[in-house]
Amino acid sequence: MDTSESAIFHGLEMSRKSWAYHGHT
Repeated sequence: MDTSESAIFHGLEMSRKSWAYHGHT
């Protein structure tokens, strides 16, 4: 996997978890 692709995937994963966290509260 490309480094830039990995960084983008990581960013999406973090934002998705953050959204889910705020969504539950």
